Amino acid sequence: MIDPRTPFDSVPEAFDRWRPRYCDELFDCVAASAALGPGRRSLEIGPGTGQATEFALKTGADCTAIELGANLASVCERKFSRYPNFHLIRGDFATYPFEPNSFDLVYSAATIQWIGEDIAYPRCRDILRPGGTLAMFLLRSDYKTPNPALYADIQKVYDEFFHSELPYTRRFNYENAGAWGFGGMERRVFPVRRIYTADEYVEYIGTHSDHICLKPEFRKPFYDGIHAAIERHGGHLEMAGEFVLYLWKKLSFIPLREKPEMLVPAAEWFHEKWHVPTEAYLKCMRAYLDQKTEYGWYLCLDGERIVGGLGVIENDFHDRKDLTPNVCAVYTEEDYRCRGIAGHLLKLAVEDLRGRGVSPLYLLTDHTGFYERYGWEFFCMAQGDGEEKKSRMYVHR
Repeated sequence: MIDPRTPFDSVPEAFDRWRPRYCDELFDCVAASAALGPGRRSLEIGPGTGQATEFALKTGADCTAIELGANLASVCERKFSRYPNFHLIRGDFATYPFEPNSFDLVYSAATIQWIGEDIAYPRCRDILRPGGTLAMFLLRSDYKTPNPALYADIQKVYDEFFHSELPYTRRFNYENAGAWGFGGMERRVFPVRRIYTADEYVEYIGTHSDHICLKPEFRKPFYDGIHAAIERHGGHLEMAGEFVLYLWKKLSFIPLREKPEMLVPAAEWFHEKWHVPTEAYLKCMRAYLDQKTEYGWYLCLDGERIVGGLGVIENDFHDRKDLTPNVCAVYTEEDYRCRGIAGHLLKLAVEDLRGRGVSPLYLLTDHTGFYERYGWEFFCMAQGDGEEKKSRMYVHR
């Protein structure tokens, strides 16, 4: 089976000539979102021959690109080796052993869809620093609207002669990064218009993976048919379209000690969710910040917005005073649920406290089947203060 990422490497020169150059306005948005500049680090996934590489280099950031195709990599290296801040890895993004939390920006110019969401999004999340930017952009083309009659004729050619050994079947949802630990999506659109002669258009579509893999017996009649159709309609094809940019931010999972300025906003946020007096939260949190206790408070941030959190206290208002300390106040904002945020927070709290010699942890809940996902075990039933029925006590050892 053909790896759908590899056909481009057979046409490096044509790829370099015909693949779209993105606009400066798009690049400015990416650079601003990631605050690119000296001291910052970026990673480009699959640069090809560098259609979206130089803007990052010109910011002075430390720029790494990883390219699977040997021929494409050679062209890219030749073009940008003059930049001391350019580093090229010849390898596979899906498997390369990047250090976690090492980049301020990870970006893709119409390449990430070849990897798949289940691999691409977790990999990007893991190697981005907290609050880092994931930028994905692509060209969406439309030649039907400007040339309806020509479009109809070209479709006839496709119907008769387009038989590829690698049909394009990729489905990548650029708006689904929120399910993998990202937030704050921005979508921006930049109109673009291009005009091709018949020769130029044939060369351009010849750089598409499914066209590169046309069955040999159909190649000549297909391209001759496309060329003839354009010539019959005035000798040129107008392409309307848009560059579409998706910007996401990696959610930050932090102990409150890493961002003590969030003390009051955090106390107010927990009060809003659980209706325990703000002053009670402030008292616990100040004790933690002042090193009077190791029982901590943990937040998930989307930028400066708290979207999830939990705390650890001596006793979460129940009769088993011997089972301590307790995770409490676990909450995720409704519009951020089903993204694994609670699991990340629980893991952070367990690992942070274990590193400080505090283990096991206990947790009182009425949920069944939720905490088991994250390594918690049912331990016993316990009577909550003022509750008619007992609740379930879990332990994480």
